[in-house]
Amino acid sequence: MRAVEKDAAVQEFLDRVCRHIRVKSMHAEIREELGSHIAERMDMLASEGVAEEHCAQEAIKLMGNPDDIGRSLHRAHKPAFDWKLVVLLGLLTIVGLFGLLNVQMSGLQLWSSIQLVEKKLFIVVLGLAGLFIYYFLDYRKLKKYSGNLFCGTIVLMVLPMMTGNNINGENVYLAFGPFGINVMAASILPLLIAASGLNYKFRRSDIVGWIKFGVQMAVPVVLYWQSGSLLYGCIYLAGFGIIALRHNRFPLLAIGLPILCLYILKLTQTPYLVERLHSFLSEKDKDYQTLQTIGAIRSAGWTGHGFAAANETLPFIYDESMYPYLIYCFGWGAGIVIGLLVIGFMIRIWKMSVSIRDEYATCIFSAFIVVFGIRLLWPLLMAYGVVPIVGQSLPFVGYGGFTQVIDFCAMGLLLSIYRRKQMLPARMETV
Repeated sequence: MRAVEKDAAVQEFLDRVCRHIRVKSMHAEIREELGSHIAERMDMLASEGVAEEHCAQEAIKLMGNPDDIGRSLHRAHKPAFDWKLVVLLGLLTIVGLFGLLNVQMSGLQLWSSIQLVEKKLFIVVLGLAGLFIYYFLDYRKLKKYSGNLFCGTIVLMVLPMMTGNNINGENVYLAFGPFGINVMAASILPLLIAASGLNYKFRRSDIVGWIKFGVQMAVPVVLYWQSGSLLYGCIYLAGFGIIALRHNRFPLLAIGLPILCLYILKLTQTPYLVERLHSFLSEKDKDYQTLQTIGAIRSAGWTGHGFAAANETLPFIYDESMYPYLIYCFGWGAGIVIGLLVIGFMIRIWKMSVSIRDEYATCIFSAFIVVFGIRLLWPLLMAYGVVPIVGQSLPFVGYGGFTQVIDFCAMGLLLSIYRRKQMLPARMETV
């Protein structure tokens, strides 16, 4: 190969090919691949009796026009951009901004209704900046920092419990001047990105591998448990389980099942969760929020009560009750449209994942599909009384706070992976 690339004619041929390929990270692989094809043809020509000094020129002629080859390879390896996901994300964000405008104009005296739209716009701008950064970030560089990302996220999860900022029985908020972030909610996606890059393919006799697996699964769960963020612990366990299934099923069964059983036991011993489950299953003693939500939806009809219609019975209409409030204002048709947007959003992410070949990227996609599937579908289902009421807002639609910045960054990461699906090292077909 070195002898081939030293030939001036071969170098000129490869330079002309690469001139058309904008993805410079692919140049080295393409030069190596095409050089090997030229070398094979030179050997074939030499065996047919062609003089050695003419082999390179003849082999290059057999390869074809370098400009045509370059343009063809550029089409094969150019960055891919998924406009469908971006459009769906944009529509969900617009629905959220419009919904908050409804709340703000409704005249309800809520502490949170002050400058809701302005705050949401600020969060969206920050989120879009994060999406833009992660879109151009080479996601493969994150893999070697998986351990650091895991440890750093764990440290951030511990900080709120040390500061003692207890809100509604949860130590989850970390203050940054006038702003606060729900660290437990924001930690799920970084932890799962870290888990996707860590190696769980160890032998059954590897004690260190067992310990690392147990720590990476149990420590976040314990912190979610201790902070009172039991819902986030459930979401993390679901995402981590999907990643572990792709790597190594045996430790997931040996360690994961006992942890899951203990976690379920904890859930059954949490009074307010037991009360909510009892009221959900009971036909007579439905909880207040469920009754008000179903009542608001039923009263909407197909036309709704109009723009900025006041509803003083729906709790948290700016966040977890945003979906039923929009139905209350604009009718059942609006509920169907938003539901279709959510389903289309999830289908689009799944279709993107099917085209990904890289194992690390596939793990990230699988975990994100689980996490966003739960977070997007649960608020829709709980609005209709299908599942119990939990404190979960509809991502990109509800107010959400600074956690939505993480969600936008996550979308940027998925777009970054999809962008490079044709740029990963792979053996090219003979041109």
